[in-house]
Amino acid sequence: MSRSQHLTLRPDDNTNVDITLPEYVRAILPGGRNPTRLHLGMHVHDLRYTVIVEYNSDNLPLIALYDGPNTNGQLLGLVNKPRDSAVFWKHTNEITAVHMYQPNLSETFTMSSFMKPSYRFSTRVGLGEDEHYEKFQWRPTKGKEIEKFFMYPKGFKLVRQEAVGPSGGEGGSRKEREEGETSDGKEIVAVWVTENKLLPKVIDQECRAFKFELYGSAKTGELGHHLPYAALMSALKIWVDGN
Repeated sequence: MSRSQHLTLRPDDNTNVDITLPEYVRAILPGGRNPTRLHLGMHVHDLRYTVIVEYNSDNLPLIALYDGPNTNGQLLGLVNKPRDSAVFWKHTNEITAVHMYQPNLSETFTMSSFMKPSYRFSTRVGLGEDEHYEKFQWRPTKGKEIEKFFMYPKGFKLVRQEAVGPSGGEGGSRKEREEGETSDGKEIVAVWVTENKLLPKVIDQECRAFKFELYGSAKTGELGHHLPYAALMSALKIWVDGN
């Protein structure tokens, strides 16, 4: 069984390990444009997760996420290299993520991106007999949800396409609508944000920042154990593309 195709538990792994995803994590970066190893945590001394990025080899995943400060921990998620598409303007990645409280279970889903900067996927949500599939979309945002992170934030919001936001779906302009809701009244369940730097990449050689936060029903657990990691892995994929 290839790790680029499936998540597996090693025999000595503890299947009762608590791998609850915090509602907020940020990247702890080593410096440089395209780091191949970095950490995620709630602050600079919290090396809670290890992220390996493989830019060159076609035989290894693009991104692998491990629990803990090194790659000896539980493998929590993978993003495979883009699949070939019949049309040049569509790209598809396979993403695998574990269940938050059931690390011996995982699910693989596909995320497609188009010329317009939005990314779509469907994945399993809910708990027990209430599990079902829902559609999600990462949309660019400059809304209230990301304003607190940087002076000049640039980011994406993960929209639950079949659910209304906190106001019951009223939506509206950025100034008028409630936090956690889109202009068309949909619920926002996660955001990721970086800093919109003034210097172009050819001059500024540092990797762009990454901050991620769960919102709404993803934060409360209503959508189950899988979605938080599905959201994080898909957000990392978009961030890596942007670097």
